[in-house]
Amino acid sequence: MATPGSISVIIVNFNSGDYLRSAVESVFAQNVAETNVEVIVVDNRSTDNSLDLARAKFGESARFHVLPQGENLGFARACNVGLQRARGAYLLFLNPDCRMLPGSLRALRAAL
Repeated sequence: MATPGSISVIIVNFNSGDYLRSAVESVFAQNVAETNVEVIVVDNRSTDNSLDLARAKFGESARFHVLPQGENLGFARACNVGLQRARGAYLLFLNPDCRMLPGSLRALRAAL
């Protein structure tokens, strides 16, 4: 059961390099203390160091989840994998080359 106001951010990754780490960092930098925020990375069998960089920075966080896939599922199927794992009351699908500006999650939640 989702916690009211909680947000799951789902990122589909395929060889995104350091973009992935930066995207996750921008989510966790949001000032939404009263909201539970989790990041779910669905990895489409990347062969670069993108997962290593993200895990090195966020691997110990209980709010950071990596779902490695045995094959490249494509974007839509990978989104569905993340959706199945999500526990948030709200969902945000974020591309790994995107950065969230401060206050973005608060504004998104208010709009929804």
